[in-house]
This record gives sequence, structure tokens and C-alpha cells, in this order.
Amino acid sequence: MTIPFHVPNIPKPQDLYGIKPDNSNTPFVQPGLPDELSRYSACELVDQPRHLDKVVAPGSLESTPFTYIETVEGLEALRSKLEVATEFAVDLEANNYRSFQGLTCLMQISTRTEDFVVDTLKLHHSIGPYLRGVFLDPKKRKVMHGAGNDILWLQRDFGIFVCNLFDTMQASRVLKLGPNSLAHLLIYFCGVAANKQYQTSDWRIRPLPREMLHYAREDTHYLLYIYDKMRSRLVAGRGSFEYNDPLLEVYLRSHNVCRTLYQKELFKEDSYEKLFSSGNAGLDFDQVNVAARLYKCRDRIARENDESTGYVLPNKLLLEFCDKLPVSESEFLSIAKSHNCHKHPLLLKNMGELLKIIGNLDVIEKASQINGSNPKQKPMPDYINPNKQPHLEMQYMYQMSTPQGYYVTVVYPQACYVNAASPLGYYIPVEGPLLSNSLY
Repeated sequence: MTIPFHVPNIPKPQDLYGIKPDNSNTPFVQPGLPDELSRYSACELVDQPRHLDKVVAPGSLESTPFTYIETVEGLEALRSKLEVATEFAVDLEANNYRSFQGLTCLMQISTRTEDFVVDTLKLHHSIGPYLRGVFLDPKKRKVMHGAGNDILWLQRDFGIFVCNLFDTMQASRVLKLGPNSLAHLLIYFCGVAANKQYQTSDWRIRPLPREMLHYAREDTHYLLYIYDKMRSRLVAGRGSFEYNDPLLEVYLRSHNVCRTLYQKELFKEDSYEKLFSSGNAGLDFDQVNVAARLYKCRDRIARENDESTGYVLPNKLLLEFCDKLPVSESEFLSIAKSHNCHKHPLLLKNMGELLKIIGNLDVIEKASQINGSNPKQKPMPDYINPNKQPHLEMQYMYQMSTPQGYYVTVVYPQACYVNAASPLGYYIPVEGPLLSNSLY
């Protein structure tokens, strides 16, 4: 069975389970690092390694007890088992397409004897209260692979911090094992060829198909065994690597991952510049201004509806709107259809507002006519960039706001700079004094 990246008819878990993230354009409310992550150093968390002859391979998935947890009672039973465990493996599956900040959909946990899969959508409000303590306990080792994102998702969704982490990706890098993927480590240490076709599937789907549960279990089932094998190699390799103590190096790197704090993505007036990281996509001054305003509008719609900006208006479609500048609904929908977005509910709902933004070029046109020049002619020199230190020869500089959302920077007598959101690198030469009422 194949589950695609996006299953459009899935009811939003946010609505089903009352998940209400704070998508406001304000910093994430973060209590700061727990005392355990400050009080304990990586040196204190390094374990006493076992010998290779004591490493026991895990049983097969079929022979290992498995529990799917979707009730508070099941979560409480899991906590009880983890409280007596000295180590456990963890992985998460998330969906970043149908929520603004992302949403953790599944948690996989394996002990030495059992596998668990937790429905973190249905139990969203209970995960933190029940599991926060065992994840933070410095006496319990948590084994994860490529934990960078998972650490942040645990903080964001459940207020969970991790103390005492062994990240097998960091160990793979120290051991120089080649590809650092979990798929490579499963083959290298376990002889297991994982089926990674579900890596990018829509993990919001319920009930989970048997194949997806199998994939989810594989991500943690073998991880403690891989940890045993890597730890033994790290100890045996002292003096043969570029680090004096390779095992300590892995713990130092893993500890630093745990100390990373989640930060919400915030909209800034120059955020749209991410669209042009590799160039201006062949757009002129007016079209870049349209891109800046569409980007800002898209951000607001995504926050209000708890959707990703890519779901609301994909970058490629946004840039094509800026390139072709549709003026009618039929033209708008024709362009959207070429991206298979013509039936997109949020795009249809906000089509009027987006068309208005695309067609609202009057301020730039007026400024161009008044000054008898084309604002596309040449880039604004650094010495009159209002974001940089003004040149000593300038007489003065001031800004004027417009009802349409533009601001105009006037560096008298050298230039007038028209902008929709932030400096775009263009200016309009001014022959003489420019009065605010001459623009409007």
C-alpha cells in the first residue's frame, strides 16, 4: 500500500482533538532549559561500556511484544514501564504540510524487550504530563537517530526536554561510517533493508495501515542494538580517531542537540527575500513588490488557518503569479490549474484578495510618472541604501508612508526609493525637491 505525502480528505487533527497552537507572529513562549540540562555535563552522562561479546541482537519484529497506545490508560502503563527502564529508543513522525508550525503525529518507543507506538494526535494533551519526567531523567539514556528535529518537536508540542541522549547519527559521523542515515546503519549493523517509502507519507492518517506501523516500529526496534555496537566501537577506537575520547565526543554533540531551544518562525518585512535566494527569478521591480505583498498575505492566511505557507500558496505558484500578473479570475485559475491548485479551498476563498494585491501597482506607477523614469532601470547604490549608514554627503533622508502599504524613502536631492515591504535594491532618480503631496 502506498500512502502519499498529502491525503486531502483527512479531517484536521487540530479540529478533532482541540489542538490550538499559538501561531501569532510573536516568539515562542519558552520556559528555558530545565535545570537537568544545565546541571549535568556530557562527561557525567557517559556510560560504562559493555564488551562486544555481551551485545545481544534483538529479536524479530514478529517475536517482539508490541503495543499501540491511543488511551490515557495505555500511556500511563507505558510510563510505568519506562520508569523502570535504564534506556529506551525514541523516534517521531510528523506532518509539516497541514499545520503552520508542524504537528507531531506519532511517537515510537522501544525498550530492550518491547515496542510501543503512541498516537500523539489523539493523546496530544496528555503526552507531556505523562512522559515529561522520564525523558528528562538523567539516569535514563535516550537513544535517537538524527535527533535535531525531534528534540525541537518534543519541546514545541509537549513541553518535553531530553536529558542524557546518545544520537546514533552523531556516532556515525565520529566513527566515519559513510552515509549517516538510519537506513545505512540498519544494513551495516543489522542486515535489515528498511522500506523507506513511508518516510514522507501523510502520518495524520488513521487508522494507520499495517505497513506504516511496521515502518514506524523498525525505526526504534533495532536502535538500542545499534547503540551497543557503536558504543563498543567508540571505546575500542580510543586513540585511533581524531578525538582523544570518541565516546565522549558523541555525548558532547548529543548533549548540545538537547540544549537547542525551539523557536517559532517569525514574519519580518524582509522575509520575502527567501524567495530570491538564488536570484530574482527574472522579475522586475514591480513584480518583486507584488511578491513581497503576496508573501505577507500568505503568511497571515497560513497563521489564521493553521496551515503551512506551502499549502496556502506554493512558492512556484506565487512566483508565477508575479511573473504573469493575472487580472481576472479566469487568468488566476488558469495559472493555478497548471500547478494543480485550481480547486484549492484556501486559494479560492482568498482569490479576490490575492488578485487585488497583484493588480495594485498604482503607487509605483505614479512615482515613475512623476519622476520621468523607470524604477527598473538600475540598482540602488549602497551609499543611499536606507538600511546602511547614510553617506556623509547626504543632506537629509526621510520616509513617507502610503495608504496602500508602501513607504517611500527620499534621500534629497539624490533619489526617491519606493518600496512595498523592505529595500528591494532599486531607486528612482529625483531632479529636484519631492513633496509628499506630489505622489498622492
